[in-house]
Amino acid sequence: MKYFRPSTVLAGFHADRPEEGVPELRHIGEQWFGSSQLIGEHAHDVWEFYLQLDGQSRWWSETGEYELKAGSFFAAPPRVKHGLVERPRNKHHFFFAAIDLPAVLRRYPTLAARWKRKQCVFQRHAQSLVDPCRQLIREVSTEQPYRAEGLRTALDYVVIEASRLFDPAARTIVPGHRAVQATRDVLDRSPAEPWKLADLGRLVGVSPNHLVELFRHETGVSPHRYLLNQRIDRAKQLLRDTDIPVTQMAIDLGFSSSQHFAKMFRSRERVSAVMFRQKCQKAK
Repeated sequence: MKYFRPSTVLAGFHADRPEEGVPELRHIGEQWFGSSQLIGEHAHDVWEFYLQLDGQSRWWSETGEYELKAGSFFAAPPRVKHGLVERPRNKHHFFFAAIDLPAVLRRYPTLAARWKRKQCVFQRHAQSLVDPCRQLIREVSTEQPYRAEGLRTALDYVVIEASRLFDPAARTIVPGHRAVQATRDVLDRSPAEPWKLADLGRLVGVSPNHLVELFRHETGVSPHRYLLNQRIDRAKQLLRDTDIPVTQMAIDLGFSSSQHFAKMFRSRERVSAVMFRQKCQKAK
């Protein structure tokens, strides 16, 4: 595996052919760009997936232009040129992967028809891909037993979830109040946003007090505590898999200060963020 960090990025990595036993994953990465970086015109001989995690960017291809915000998905088919329209105005954070889709789809023939196209794929709201992509990054960036099996399964999960974007209709089969599920979806999708209870209530159509009551009944915690837990879980993943400075991480995750982040992290994990990172590094 060729693993490196381009000199132009703020943080993150690029890995070429990360696992010999999973040749269908050609390259993969997670990167944080500043406002001065530009991804120029390029093309690949396989599909390239791009998921905007934070910030925004504008892409062009032979088939159009696409404006991506947090949670947006863009995919370019083989040999179709694409790149950023302009240098982003602010820093942004994204996931990318070059995937030999026909090789993956041989395991899932019913999905193959979804990808028989020569045009780029764009979905403005593709937050369902965030967790699968993060799991794939985890499999790539850690050494653990059954690496090839775990990586292949995570890759398949990404492709399956991306295929579902063509048929977005879904229904909840577990009983629960729609306002609670809608609130969880909002908080899962954008945990770094400075959410207020009144804003959440307006979004899901119930009063703030009633929302707290419903949310506690179904999840056991308040929306505020749920949001803090989401931020801490994301911080743990970043501490484990990246070398982003803790102070920058705190700001990016929506904490009011690095001190607030440190207090909340220690309160839940019983260890400081720095010590957590050191333990993870020793375990690798």
